[in-house]
Amino acid sequence: MAWLALLALAALAPACMGFLSPMTQQARASALHLSSRSAELSMSAGKALIVQNKGGGHGELGYHLANILQEKGVEVTLLQDSAAKKAKQPFASYGELESKGVKVVWGDFAGEGGVGASLPSDEAFDYVFDNYAKDPATAKDVAVAAKSWSVKNYVYVSSAGMYKNTEEVPLVETDAVKETGQRQVELMAEEMGLPWTSFRPQYIYGPLTNKRDYLDWFYDRVVWAMSPFPLPHHGDQFVAITHAEDVASMLAAVVGNPSAVGQIFNCASTRYITYNALAKSVAKACGQDPSDISHRYYKPADYGAEKGYFPFRENHFFVSSDKAVRLLGWQPKHDLLQDLEWYRDSYVAAGKADTPPDFLKDDEINIIDPEYVPWTVRRQLAEENPELEQQLTSIRDKMNELDKYYYSGMLEQLKEEHAQA
Repeated sequence: MAWLALLALAALAPACMGFLSPMTQQARASALHLSSRSAELSMSAGKALIVQNKGGGHGELGYHLANILQEKGVEVTLLQDSAAKKAKQPFASYGELESKGVKVVWGDFAGEGGVGASLPSDEAFDYVFDNYAKDPATAKDVAVAAKSWSVKNYVYVSSAGMYKNTEEVPLVETDAVKETGQRQVELMAEEMGLPWTSFRPQYIYGPLTNKRDYLDWFYDRVVWAMSPFPLPHHGDQFVAITHAEDVASMLAAVVGNPSAVGQIFNCASTRYITYNALAKSVAKACGQDPSDISHRYYKPADYGAEKGYFPFRENHFFVSSDKAVRLLGWQPKHDLLQDLEWYRDSYVAAGKADTPPDFLKDDEINIIDPEYVPWTVRRQLAEENPELEQQLTSIRDKMNELDKYYYSGMLEQLKEEHAQA
């Protein structure tokens, strides 16, 4: 029967191997090697290049992204702008990445040839994560290299700051944007025919951040007892503040996910908080009674405080990450309110509780209250004689007779009066 013949041939096959010609044996060995290599490649998630800027709001992303990609089985090279301060975080922790197998390369992005001169010339990558470029001029070299490598995805870290103010929230990816440099990079990637994905992060915090403005602004005023606590308008504006590791995990979700190509994703926490609630939550994290926090609501335009003083926009500003949840299967794992206690510890460790910040704008806003005593005056009096703090209520009327620009003169007068008492 035919099947018996087949069994007999199968049994003879191993013995017949010795009669194969050298060429046939070589071909078989080659085929086995290719088969083994194919299996190895199928188990690998590929190679990724992260181009990381020198710091700022996105400065911590490269560290977390490298960690997450490495855990996914991706071979990672982190190309770091050498303008970064190596002794500061997250750069001081790059040794941890290297111990896990991440290749860290420092490049002079500002030197001759720009970032292009620092790109690896002896290898290609499957994924490129551009967390450096701010406009087409700084993105071009990396984008051109990505295309020459036939990458599966050129992933660009853009910014949610490009969205125009609107009355309708949360902001979604199709809402109106400003013509920023980051927006131009998104358009350039599309025009180049690259397989690309753009992520628009919002406000970021993290354990290795080198841009502390967002949360530190609130800790400054709680820790240093600035009261009333100035907040724009009514303080009930919502904002999304996101842990850097959650941002990085969304970026990493493009690996092995072709549905991400050609898409723009908002990148932010799925939970929102108001400025009022954030102030009280920080107070609670610092061991204070949140009900003791009082606010002074102000119109930024009345004090020339539209930008630079308060770390967030004066209106509602938060984006929806529903698209990333739906298409990438992404979910954040960090909770801002739970993180406020360890952030308090990092605030202290950074020396922020040792040196008071500049509260002159706070004083300018609060001086509208005839009973308000400037913070700088209260602090200087209390430092020289703690009993004077208790006497402030009796001297407020004198303070109000003075122009706000003569605090120091009033301070000397108060000192003299106290010395004579």
